[in-house]
Amino acid sequence: MLESPQIIFRLGNKPFRFHGQLLGESSICDDDDTGLYTRVRLFKTEGGSLIWAWDLSESDDPSDEELQRADALVIDANSSLQAHHPDKVPSAVESRPPTPAEVAQLAWEKRPRENVRLAEASTRAFHAAAKKDTGVAAALYEDVK
Repeated sequence: MLESPQIIFRLGNKPFRFHGQLLGESSICDDDDTGLYTRVRLFKTEGGSLIWAWDLSESDDPSDEELQRADALVIDANSSLQAHHPDKVPSAVESRPPTPAEVAQLAWEKRPRENVRLAEASTRAFHAAAKKDTGVAAALYEDVK
C-alpha cells in the first residue's frame, strides 16, 4: 500500500494528520436544490484504522484546499474488542485488537448517512474501497462456495 501524508482539516475540531491511502471515494451532485456536490472518502491509515471524511463542494473537481476541509470520523484499529472466550467460564471476557474485517464492519456501521446523498455516496465509496482492501471486501461480501 502506497502511504502518503494526509491531513483532513475538520470543520469543528482539530485536523487529523496521518499516513495512509485513499481507498474509495464518491461524489454526488444535488441538482435539484443547491447544485453542491456531496463527497465522501474512505482512507486507511498505516496502522489499519479507517477514516471517513465527507464534505460539500461547489464542483466535482475540488481544489486541494476544498479536499482537506471535511467532517471526519475515525474507526480505530488499535482499540480493544471485548469477546467472550468459548473455552473458559461463560463470564470470562477477553480483550483483543479487532481484525481488519471487524474494523471495516465498524466503519460500515458508522458510515455517514445523515441524508440520502451521504448514504448513497458512502455506500459507493465503501464499494470502491472493497476493490483495494481485503478487510473491506470481507465486511462487504459474503463468500459462497
